[in-house]
Amino acid sequence: MAEGRYGGLVGGRFDIAGYLDHQGERFIDRFDANAYLAILRTMDTWDPLRGYGSAAESFSRIRARLSFVGISTDWLFPAESVRRFAESIRAAGAQADYREMTSDHGHDAFLAEQAELVRLLQ
Repeated sequence: MAEGRYGGLVGGRFDIAGYLDHQGERFIDRFDANAYLAILRTMDTWDPLRGYGSAAESFSRIRARLSFVGISTDWLFPAESVRRFAESIRAAGAQADYREMTSDHGHDAFLAEQAELVRLLQ
């Protein structure tokens, strides 16, 4: 992989690799493996419409003002999906806005570029 073609490569590895190495070491001291599996299962099966007939029925109950931040290079939660989610909540009558963070750091941009995230949310 050429660094010029794939943003985020540092020393032949994506910059997240060092973070994951460090967090992996810390992680095993803090989490039981079964707890992690439960978290993953919850993430994989989360459905905000479960138990409701429609998005409008589910989201119209929201009383908080919501801000969604999409990250331009996020493959886990693509920016377009985050934008559409914010729009569906807004269409149900809740206060929701969408902002986009342009970054080469993918999903972990909110960790790598915290100052930019704070700026977007102000």
